[in-house]
Amino acid sequence: MGQLLYHYEKFFVDPVSYGQISLLQLGTSHCKSGAVISEHAHWDYFELTVVTSGEGIVETNGISVPVKRDDIYVSFPLDRHRISVPDNTTMHYDFFAFFVHDTELFGELQNIILQYGDPTKRVIKNGQLKQLVSSAIYEMSEDKMLKSAYLETLFRQIVIQIIRSFSNQSSTAAVPVNKDELCYQIMGYITANIYSIRSLQQITEELKYDYTYLSKVFKKNTSQTISDYYNLRRLETACTLIRETDLSFTQIAAKLNYSSVYSFSKAFKKHYRIAPMDYRKSVLAERS
Repeated sequence: MGQLLYHYEKFFVDPVSYGQISLLQLGTSHCKSGAVISEHAHWDYFELTVVTSGEGIVETNGISVPVKRDDIYVSFPLDRHRISVPDNTTMHYDFFAFFVHDTELFGELQNIILQYGDPTKRVIKNGQLKQLVSSAIYEMSEDKMLKSAYLETLFRQIVIQIIRSFSNQSSTAAVPVNKDELCYQIMGYITANIYSIRSLQQITEELKYDYTYLSKVFKKNTSQTISDYYNLRRLETACTLIRETDLSFTQIAAKLNYSSVYSFSKAFKKHYRIAPMDYRKSVLAERS
């Protein structure tokens, strides 16, 4: 409610590639007092929320983060994301959602996911990045010579500025040693590698801790096991794939490394109390 949204491009079903960056959406949102952008699940894309005026609240995975003018909030793949504007205020923001195919840039972004799983640490300030997003929106609205080539350059600069912003933060921050930080790193690793994890022992190779120690720390601090968290994220990702793609259940099961479509369906029904097929039918019914 109370939101005026301008999408210059919206390609969730069929992203458009500009070089090594694929665009899902780009635009501007003007939110009135009390506006709410309902919770939605990210698939495997990043998104910037660039606050140009006013203030609001970005909620990620149940954690609320206040944002104000000149703040840039970075959302990660598989986040559950919601934006709200308190009464008696407004918020205007630009947004940019994208995939990265470049191996070097993707690796740097994965490192950011590992280090900044805590949503309260996702706010960056970068005037150049803010201007680049604004320039991309303007360019998208115009019909100019070499538009695609120019956008390709802009999008690559945006991604590099994101990486540099987090790099600047980490260079002045203390090395994370507390157990909460370690749990966020575990969550970040699982999120970043949800499609490639075949054994949770892979976490020990990345974080350089014994798995037994990691399990004890994670259980004590989150009240759930690493395995429980991983399985929950797999099922949440499966829901997103069912809602937002035409992949078969066999393809989804394979993509998320289930041993078979039967084991996937059994886990899905046990957790959500509905079969994957019935869930897809309900989603289609809502859209019709």
